[in-house]
Amino acid sequence: MRLKSFAIVAALALSTAISGCSTIGSRLFTNDYGAVTDAGYQLPRIPIEKVPARFHRQEVDYDTKEKPGTIIVDTQNKFLYFVEGDGLAIRYGIGVGREGFEWHGLS
Repeated sequence: MRLKSFAIVAALALSTAISGCSTIGSRLFTNDYGAVTDAGYQLPRIPIEKVPARFHRQEVDYDTKEKPGTIIVDTQNKFLYFVEGDGLAIRYGIGVGREGFEWHGLS
């Protein structure tokens, strides 16, 4: 299976119904997009000013019965949520290809 297809399937396999999402009291991570070195490779700064604020990584209120550590993909709104627990999650803006809109369910 091609890496791209695997990544799409893996991300979408975690999709569930989104409930109780809000950005009230959110914590933005906008300053965390600078240049970094990872495994000896220099990665350039992300031009975050070109990305709409709603897609910036941020901590949001998120009421769910899922356990902390669960990943939830909301393909319609183009968000990925990492459930932290205590009514909070880290929300990431994501890109969703055509195949992503054809998939639904739980895994």
